Amino acid sequence: MNFESAGSHQRKRAMKKSISFATDIFETIRNAGEEKHVGEDLAQWLVGKSQGSEFKFGQPEKSEAGWTIPVTAGDESFSVGIDDHAVGDKEASWAVTVEKTRKWKMFGQQDSAMRAELCDLIHNMLRTEPEISEVRWSD
Repeated sequence: MNFESAGSHQRKRAMKKSISFATDIFETIRNAGEEKHVGEDLAQWLVGKSQGSEFKFGQPEKSEAGWTIPVTAGDESFSVGIDDHAVGDKEASWAVTVEKTRKWKMFGQQDSAMRAELCDLIHNMLRTEPEISEVRWSD
C-alpha cells in the first residue's frame, strides 16, 4: 500500500472550517453609544485585504455571532463569519469561519476547490500581518 497517497487522500477529505488567531490590532471593547461594533474593523480589514484577488467580498453585515461577509467567486457563493472570543481583552482570540452557501442545505457539495482557495487567501492575509499570531485551522 502506498502510504503517501493514502495520507493525501485523508487530507483532501479533511475540510478546513474555522481559523483562529490572536491579535491586539482590532477593537475589542464595546463603548456605549458608539455605532461601531466589535469585529467591524476586522471585517473591513478582510474586505480591504481581499482587493485584487479573484474573490469579491461584499459589505460586512452584523449577525448574532458577530459579523458575516458575503463572498463570491465565479458562480459560487460563500459566507465568511467573524466571532470574537475575548471581548474586552487587549489581545483577543478571534475565529473566522468559511462556509459555502448552498441553495438547498441538504443538497450540493459543502466543499469545493474555490472554497479551499478562499481559505488559503484568508490564511495568507492573516499570516503576513506581523501583529497577528497563533494562526490555526480546525475542522
